Amino acid sequence: MINSFNYKHPEFQYLTLMRNILENGVMVENPRTNSKCLTLLNHQIKFDGEVFPLVTTRKSYWKQAILEMICYMRGYTRKQQFNDLGVKTWDANIENWESPFNPDKDFAGIIYGASSEQVGLSYQDLVEQIKQNPYDRGYIWNFWNPEYFKLGCLRPCMFLHHFNVINDTLYLTSTQRSADVPLGLNFNMVQAWFLLNITAKLTGLRVGDVTMNIANCHIYENQIEQAKIQVQRQPFNPPTIEGVFEGSKSKGLTMEDILNHPDPLRDVRVLEYVHWEPIKYEFTV
Repeated sequence: MINSFNYKHPEFQYLTLMRNILENGVMVENPRTNSKCLTLLNHQIKFDGEVFPLVTTRKSYWKQAILEMICYMRGYTRKQQFNDLGVKTWDANIENWESPFNPDKDFAGIIYGASSEQVGLSYQDLVEQIKQNPYDRGYIWNFWNPEYFKLGCLRPCMFLHHFNVINDTLYLTSTQRSADVPLGLNFNMVQAWFLLNITAKLTGLRVGDVTMNIANCHIYENQIEQAKIQVQRQPFNPPTIEGVFEGSKSKGLTMEDILNHPDPLRDVRVLEYVHWEPIKYEFTV
């Protein structure tokens, strides 16, 4: 298990936030979900991008998190596209979206990466721009485009990713309007880690830090008792991941894998993942 005083460890920061919400959060009613949440505002998590931030105080599904980010990189807009890559996290939002744009319950809408593409910047474009001029300060992959909100089943939660380079090292600052901390933030931490690491690989840069700025941090009312159990658990050492970068058994991920391969994580493995038993958190649509 990790040293409890290792405050820079991403899971320690994650659990500290969860405890803070349980102890100091304000109960707020959310009109979109018709539910109540314990809520705190404005929190930052910052961690070394070489540390794989997979939560160990319950079992966490890293592959779903990374594949969902790859769907954004591909600009996917339909449930079947997500499902074909093994991603089920959007099914409920799509199926519950009552809209003339979604008559067959298959259309997610112009969301996330698809929204960025509509305003002129694909993930592939972003990578090429960083390769050509890495020290520009304006490399922002932005999903917050209000003109497309009516054309999507959900506004983006982690909506902005800003890349900067110092001394040939790539840093990522991700901004998030809203975080379901027990269920979603552990996904988002893995996604930000992956986005930094794969972008560093594709641009030939070293890996720096991930900084996550979260505006609205909450625990839904029906998650509180499970969260109280999780925060009492001592984290294990973080696992390692292989196959993203070149190694003895893999050439690592390529842009072709990211954009086109039907099984992009075929050679990616997580090693030494020791974790507590699963906790089932309710998903609020």
